Amino acid sequence: MKNKIARITLILAGVGLAASILLALVKIAALLGVYNPGQDNITRWLQLSLGITVLLAAVFAILDPERVRLFLTGRQAHYGSNALLSIIAFALILFLVNWFTYQNPKSWDLTETKANTLAPETIELLGSLTQEVKALAFYSTGSMGTEDRTLLDLFSQNSNGMFTYQVIDPQLDPLTAERYGASDGTIVFQMGESTEQAAFSTEDEFDAALIRLLYPAERVIYFLAGHGEASLDGFDEFSLSRLKGALEGKNYTVKPLNLIASPAIPEDALAIVIAGPLQPVSQEEVDLLKAYLDGGGSLIVEMEPLPLTDFGDSPDPLSQYLETDWGVTLENDVVVDTATNQPLIAVASEYAAHPITDKLRGVVAVFPTARSLKLAGINDNLDPVELIRTGENSWGETDLVKLDTEGVTEFNEGADLIGPVALAVVVENYENSARLVVFGDSEFAQDGMYDTYGNGSLLINTIDWAAQQEDLIALTPKNQVERIYNLPSQGQTLTIVLGSVCLLPLLVVGAGAAAWVRRKRRG
Repeated sequence: MKNKIARITLILAGVGLAASILLALVKIAALLGVYNPGQDNITRWLQLSLGITVLLAAVFAILDPERVRLFLTGRQAHYGSNALLSIIAFALILFLVNWFTYQNPKSWDLTETKANTLAPETIELLGSLTQEVKALAFYSTGSMGTEDRTLLDLFSQNSNGMFTYQVIDPQLDPLTAERYGASDGTIVFQMGESTEQAAFSTEDEFDAALIRLLYPAERVIYFLAGHGEASLDGFDEFSLSRLKGALEGKNYTVKPLNLIASPAIPEDALAIVIAGPLQPVSQEEVDLLKAYLDGGGSLIVEMEPLPLTDFGDSPDPLSQYLETDWGVTLENDVVVDTATNQPLIAVASEYAAHPITDKLRGVVAVFPTARSLKLAGINDNLDPVELIRTGENSWGETDLVKLDTEGVTEFNEGADLIGPVALAVVVENYENSARLVVFGDSEFAQDGMYDTYGNGSLLINTIDWAAQQEDLIALTPKNQVERIYNLPSQGQTLTIVLGSVCLLPLLVVGAGAAAWVRRKRRG
């Protein structure tokens, strides 16, 4: 009976020791920040488990002192002490490696498109933080994805300690969620007393929220209306709703401007955009725009080829003003670019060194049915730059009637403008700080083409520069690589099945049989 009680006591002591080891590992994980269920509770249970283990070991020693003496002095003690020392050394090495990696986190992005690496502009933005920003991530239990936490970790790791985050369950803490107006999946960025929300867990959305915190002043961009320009609030592929949403995400206020109904340019206009008018802009409106630019304003003009407008034979005061006052000529042609299988879609082959395009290196933009532009130096105060040019396999087709009836024809020397041709130009007036950007196309940044390569970012960058907000230049877009899974053939499928179902088990059985035969021969 006494031996039976001693055996049960020894088993219970072993269970207590195992529980103590498990709790000690949990405690180490909590200290490292890997897991945090409440360190005070862990400590309490660890102390209780160790106490019970020591008590049971003492009871066993009292009940069976002879076995304890043999264990401490015999061969088992010698081998046991070596094993114990090995376990302690392994645990110590494991602890030190985990502690070092936790204190010095390092990760490698092995994805082809660097999808898990922050853009250089984001890192620069985080490095510019002079005041701590705390992100309150409102996620109910189980709703926070790995990508969400990874993105928050990346922002924290690249901020020099100026960006931290806290996960809050809106169901367990509804008062905090109500105070910040947050729902499940909302992330609130807080800097001092100011807050901004990120509706989605994406790098662009996080950057937009940080920019709104850093640059809270209102910035107004006006889009000229009344001439058939693309709608800011439409829902079709020809609208500018995507562009408007992106600008509002960067804390711009976007407003239409109808100079026919209200012939005055608001004083808060940082820049004015003329997005593909179908009717000519009147001379009275051009006079207002001229006065605006003479006062140091900024203008962005997007003009379609004449066959795609309703200009007809009507005069075009805006084009005349751009040519006489700024040296920008809008050619009466359509750019043909044979670099692709769609020659009426011009490809940006070359960018000038300019703040608008510096962040777009390696990312093309495409312009469907564009017209070419020419620059002329007419004033020493003007700095003209051909911002975007096509490749050599392009030209400006001037026979528009033949192009409309017969499609793309060959280059006609002496009549057509040989490529490369300019698709966009920039002119800056050093005397009054006025800025002008002219594109030979307006469709490239409409909703249907906004996500095509760098199109959307190009116009966003242009507006940032024209509004003299260079710090807000948009992120470099990441091209997504399309992956297609090709199903194996019947022969390949049969080979895989036979290899996994038959070959591998036979190899295991054969290895076992060979080992049995060798032992049999040895006797």
